Amino acid sequence: MRRNLIVVLTLIGVAGCGCPKNNCRKVQCAPAPVVAAPAPAAITEYAAILEQPAADQKVVKSAVPDAAIFNKYWKLVELNGKPVQTPEGGAEAHITLRAGGTIDGNLGCNTFTGRYELLAPPRLRFNAIIATQKMCLNAAAMTTEKELSRVLSVCDSYQLGDDGKLRLIRARMAPLAVFEAVYM
Repeated sequence: MRRNLIVVLTLIGVAGCGCPKNNCRKVQCAPAPVVAAPAPAAITEYAAILEQPAADQKVVKSAVPDAAIFNKYWKLVELNGKPVQTPEGGAEAHITLRAGGTIDGNLGCNTFTGRYELLAPPRLRFNAIIATQKMCLNAAAMTTEKELSRVLSVCDSYQLGDDGKLRLIRARMAPLAVFEAVYM
């Protein structure tokens, strides 16, 4: 997928002079016009077109992702099928997806920040996640942190349910994590 996207950007951003490969040194070509790279929404659209879907998958060519997931405080309420309780005096595990492609939040003990990619909705991938490294004495908070970190590294899509909850999913399996919007 990434390889295809790079090819598209290369083809869009580089205009050749049109001379045969071996004759380029002999032929004088006019400088190629500068072509602006497409906006991120256009890149998303190209990514949707270039993907090879499975026979039972529907290709979504819309470049507009579900705006309802952005700029909200998503409190973690379920992790690997089990309800999550915030330990007394502990931090509430949550995420916030910013419209500019960044994510931040709390894993249960430590805060984190990183980036995400929305391919063809509902495809979602997190990367470059970095977290503080505080020592947390609460074992439940550390377990939540470890599992939520794993979920962020393996999920590949999301679902925004009719109940308003955000679910992070991997390969059409049961939700790995369920969040509910608290404010914004």
